[in-house]
Amino acid sequence: MPEGPGINPTIIAAVCGLLGAIAGAGVTGYFNQSAQLSVERAKFEADLILQAIDTEDQATAIKTLKFFADAGLIPSYEEKIRTLAEDDEGAAVPTLRTSPAAYRSLLELPSDSEAAKVGRSVGLFVAEGYGRCTAFLAEGHGVIVPRYCLPDAAEPDGLIFRLGFDAPDAAVEELPIAGIEQLDAAGLAVLSLQPDAARRLSALPLRGREPVPGEAVFMVHHPRGGPKQLSDDCHVDPERPISRSVFPGAGAGERPMLLYTCRSEGGSAGAPVVAASDGAVLGIHVAGTPDGFERYAVPVADFLAGRSGSR
Repeated sequence: MPEGPGINPTIIAAVCGLLGAIAGAGVTGYFNQSAQLSVERAKFEADLILQAIDTEDQATAIKTLKFFADAGLIPSYEEKIRTLAEDDEGAAVPTLRTSPAAYRSLLELPSDSEAAKVGRSVGLFVAEGYGRCTAFLAEGHGVIVPRYCLPDAAEPDGLIFRLGFDAPDAAVEELPIAGIEQLDAAGLAVLSLQPDAARRLSALPLRGREPVPGEAVFMVHHPRGGPKQLSDDCHVDPERPISRSVFPGAGAGERPMLLYTCRSEGGSAGAPVVAASDGAVLGIHVAGTPDGFERYAVPVADFLAGRSGSR
């Protein structure tokens, strides 16, 4: 499903700037051994590396770093970069988005806004020693999270639903997961909380409405496992609101997926995709393409059908 990684345009511009400087100053003069130019060269190489990992997609970062090494643009770090990029398929290469993201904090919104109401049901799902995703409490079902956010043979111990993480210094409530029900047909899992906790929390109703081509949607999520954010400058694909696609953890074969354009990053999986017009939850976000132009969600109608069939 994800498209092949490409080179960031800002990185191309940086390389072109370097080549232009070299051409203007003369190759020999530019790469002399003066202390000033050595410092500038080291800074340039470090900046290129930071730009390479300024992405949400690790495959893109690895490809870009390898290009820099092959082109001789980062000689001071080349050996280390090649080792990081090649060992275990680059698993140790970090991604660190430093450019502004198209998110808004829910703390900026009126408490009675639709997004703020949705946000009260959305939390950070933590699998200790494994990873973090977004999850939400669905009325009459439980806490919903993509199946691939759970480790294999997961047990409730070590699984947490964290509410109230709206800012770095927020007072959060950590609710332990009491039980797990896997929904392999839709690639999702439903997690249960202790009854007293479930009764007092706000939950999102799921109606299973079909998406309208091009309609505005928003998504409340925890990008990078950080504080809760809102992506609301997005819409359902106007030509293909539902398309057959494959996403991680859903088992073999294709299945219908909701297509839309909300900004997201690692950690966003599990967020509800909500219609701006009536607050209906249209899907559960599970994946996106590296270019950032398209996102994929399990349609709520499919989730409800799988839920009914599993009982």
